[in-house]
Amino acid sequence: MRRRASLVGDLCHSVRLAYAGDSDRSRRPAMNKLAGTGVVVAAIAVSAIIPMAVAAPARADQYNYVAQLDDRGVYYSSISDVIDTGKMTCRLLRSGAGVPAAMNFVARSGYASYETAIVVVAAAQNMCPDVLPVLNAYVNAGPTTGA
Repeated sequence: MRRRASLVGDLCHSVRLAYAGDSDRSRRPAMNKLAGTGVVVAAIAVSAIIPMAVAAPARADQYNYVAQLDDRGVYYSSISDVIDTGKMTCRLLRSGAGVPAAMNFVARSGYASYETAIVVVAAAQNMCPDVLPVLNAYVNAGPTTGA
């Protein structure tokens, strides 16, 4: 459980740093801005993802996914909607759409930037641990430059 807490803390810290100069912290789909500049790479900590791949659950567990969101203070208005968001995140990652597409999908669902990172990682860890290598590959690709 300690590793999971470290992962989410690292993600939130990275996203906060990315938005340190952003005065509008409202619940808006902000990840489009991040994906274009390559800051999304900073939102997923390499040192936290690799250990979680080893400790991933053997089956999809939407209850642990929701519990992780609750533990991290992610607000959602409907438990069924947040589970559907996690499932769609898994579908996007499995289909090859990529981590930026998954993060943009979650952001467009109305989550704050730090919540977006938490939702994507929580979905991968709890509902589709088979996509953790996709997250690892994305993180290990290194920083990209914005167009």
